[in-house]
Amino acid sequence: MNELLRHLGMVLDAVRVDAYRQALASAVRPGAVVADLGAGCGILSVLACQAGAGRVYAVEPAPIADVARRLVASNGCADRVRILDTDATGAELPEPVDLLVSDLRGTLPLRLPQLAAHADFADRWLAPGGAVLPLADRLLTAPCRHPASLHRRAAAGAVEAIACVHALRDQVLPPTINYENEDPECNLDYVPNEAREAKLEYAMNNSLGFGGQNIVTIFRKFEV
Repeated sequence: MNELLRHLGMVLDAVRVDAYRQALASAVRPGAVVADLGAGCGILSVLACQAGAGRVYAVEPAPIADVARRLVASNGCADRVRILDTDATGAELPEPVDLLVSDLRGTLPLRLPQLAAHADFADRWLAPGGAVLPLADRLLTAPCRHPASLHRRAAAGAVEAIACVHALRDQVLPPTINYENEDPECNLDYVPNEAREAKLEYAMNNSLGFGGQNIVTIFRKFEV
């Protein structure tokens, strides 16, 4: 369901889809052979057919390929679109392609495994003089500030481990930030907002974060 919703969000992005529609209308010659790499729900394959493509090879290894089959059929393109249930590196085409179109980036262009797969596919299947869409991305950036408590995902465990080691070294309990309203039913020994000196021998780090990261590490003070 999450995969379907992700693709639905991209299809409903009118600016994104219209940009691809215009690019394909300009690049596809009548009867051209097109490869749609990472076809997803098949929207680009349909647009390629509408632009005049003679044959389209839609490469998509995920279950969303079943949605692509329905979308292609409902738009009258089933006779021109062949969906290949494989990834880019495993794809075997019966012929070179005149145009390689892809939307492997999601919302971010700098996804290195996808870029490598795209380059490998182009080397093997793009005909001499063939074109690639998109050819480049324009990346706009702006400086920003974020809260000090922003979650660092997988890196959070490393930061917490450093905090545990420093606590043992300095014999100081790190504070719990933003602790303002005490719950009378919770009689734990909190350290609200300000660090506290204490005699520490052990520290336990519970890294239970995003991405399936579930690690518990015990640190002990080392006496020389």
